[in-house]
Amino acid sequence: MRAKSFEKSKPIRAKRVELKEKMAPLEKVDQDLRDAIIKAERPVLPEIDQERAMIQKALRAVSVMILVLKRRMPRQYRLI
Repeated sequence: MRAKSFEKSKPIRAKRVELKEKMAPLEKVDQDLRDAIIKAERPVLPEIDQERAMIQKALRAVSVMILVLKRRMPRQYRLI
């Protein structure tokens, strides 16, 4: 009984291995693209980095304010 199921799974395993071999170059390209995107997202000028930090701080402050408002007045801020 087990031998039959093993024989049936052989071609499936072979296909899986074949697919992995075919996908390997694609994964390499995918990783290269990720690396390129990460490099592109890095700020070139320190001013840009400072602006980004200020924007992040402002967004954090706004999100905290929304949470406080939701806690204090849940009915008015039900949709947020």
